[in-house]
Amino acid sequence: AIETLVIDAPSVIETPAEEPETLGTRGLLVKLPDDGNPATDMDSAVYVIGGDGMRHAFPSLSVYRSWFDDFSDVALIDPTNLASYPLGKNVTVRPGTYLVKLMTDPKVYAVEPGSILRPIASEAVARELYGADWAKRVIDIRDVFFGNYAKGTELTDEAHPDGALGALPSGEVVYVDDAVTRTI
Repeated sequence: AIETLVIDAPSVIETPAEEPETLGTRGLLVKLPDDGNPATDMDSAVYVIGGDGMRHAFPSLSVYRSWFDDFSDVALIDPTNLASYPLGKNVTVRPGTYLVKLMTDPKVYAVEPGSILRPIASEAVARELYGADWAKRVIDIRDVFFGNYAKGTELTDEAHPDGALGALPSGEVVYVDDAVTRTI
């Protein structure tokens, strides 16, 4: 059995563990200025310039929202400067925020650090780990982006996945790391 842990709604609380710097989720957020043409959408893409010197795209608004509440920290960059940064891996859903599933498959996954997807064994396990409203935490990812993740072992009700944020009955906010809860 697992320690009672109430998993909070998705949050941008800083956690002790961070994604590998190569994903650059702590870098400079940039996008192209609006070109004024509603028929184009390349000026809506947001990138993060990572510590690896590469630009990493947020493939969807839901992925972006798993990391940031708004766009207030996004800087405009001209096309020449943007192109000077080679394109790296896409940013994936922030671990411990949302559960994900493919649009073409009902299987639900928890996201762990390192972009690892842990399939949730059953609806009963999802309810045990995430509460009665677990389904409200699920976001769809397009099949084309499934390759951005690695598949991990199936998640049972024995332990919360790494990267989960939650609160103990005492009110203490914790982060799960290697099946151990660490106070934040």
